[in-house]
Amino acid sequence: MGFLIRPTRDGGWVYQLVSCTYNCVFFWIMKAKNILVLLGGYPQKVLHLLDSGNAVLKEIVSGITKWESFSNPTNTFLPGMKMDVNLKLTSWKDATDPSSGSFSFEEDETNQYAIRNIAKATYHWKSGSGSVKTFNREPLFPAAYYLLSNSTKPLYKTNYCESNPKTLNYCNYSANSFVFKNYSRLLMNHTGHIQYFSWEEMNEQWVLDWQVPKDDCSIYGLCGKFSVCSLSNTTSSCKCLTGFERIPQQDASAGCKRNVELSCNDSDEFQNMSMINIQNPTLPFVNYDNETACKKLCLQRCECVAYSYTPEAIDQFKSGRLESVSNSCWIWDSDLYNLQTDGRHNISIRVSHGTLLKFSAFILSFLIVVMLIPVIFTKCTPTLLNVRPPYEFGHIVSLFYS
Repeated sequence: MGFLIRPTRDGGWVYQLVSCTYNCVFFWIMKAKNILVLLGGYPQKVLHLLDSGNAVLKEIVSGITKWESFSNPTNTFLPGMKMDVNLKLTSWKDATDPSSGSFSFEEDETNQYAIRNIAKATYHWKSGSGSVKTFNREPLFPAAYYLLSNSTKPLYKTNYCESNPKTLNYCNYSANSFVFKNYSRLLMNHTGHIQYFSWEEMNEQWVLDWQVPKDDCSIYGLCGKFSVCSLSNTTSSCKCLTGFERIPQQDASAGCKRNVELSCNDSDEFQNMSMINIQNPTLPFVNYDNETACKKLCLQRCECVAYSYTPEAIDQFKSGRLESVSNSCWIWDSDLYNLQTDGRHNISIRVSHGTLLKFSAFILSFLIVVMLIPVIFTKCTPTLLNVRPPYEFGHIVSLFYS
């Protein structure tokens, strides 16, 4: 309810418009202390705009809260709200039309923050899981994470405040609290970006500090399955993994298919890839002392398509995985999506026996041809230069067969 414009100097929020959706007959009128009172309708209700920006609709006589904006947001998330599976942001239709648009931002059942394309019923972007026991944590902008979790601990010394969606108890910060004076907001933009803004008091304007997706390769499923997305001068390109080919008569989002199906035994091979980003596996990690055991586990499962082994705690720290365990084996048992070349993980992709040998033979043949071209050119050029006119075709041809 309401369109957020900016915070006020005296510790409040300015809304351009507030409308009523509870069988209101007449318009609201503004009273003192940010209170809107219904001129008609029964039972009478009052809408109180709190300093936190939360608009609370109550029955005047009973005092019962019938509705509040913090639990029913549109496209904006404010300090004091709490993102959980019961709350989502919905983009506007366009920059000037506040009706529901094509994108929503929410927290899913795996504790990952996600942007969904409502029209296509698909993910548009996904963060890493909020759990520490996850493979690929694409971290949120820290300030955005603290804002969404409604936690103030990492920013300053204060009591931790946590929402209770069942009882509609929210953290209504006072105008003197740090989190309230550190004005910020998240916006689910109609362009498909979730954006974090902070308020620049000197110039009285919102400043964009962070947004995702950051580029085309960050868009969920852009290149489809078993395909790697690469960026070159901000232009994305999709390339099939070794042993895979593009699915015919489909766009890039359809991805790639295997040239030869897996044998489902220990004769299958693994293509090792480094510095890769990839979606989180659906299975939890397993503790193993060495990579051989991790590889064997994958080969024993017909549905396993890839594995990754993290042998040292320092590697986990570098990759953002801060589990207490030191050896982690991760396996994927479904089609691989969201492979990117600018990542930080080592992945082993399962392919059929002989795939890597064929690929190596192709590369070797290619290199031989490349190396022979300058040799042939060097050998033949002096001979061709000695040919005197007239340049008879038969004479030139005979040079190559002499």
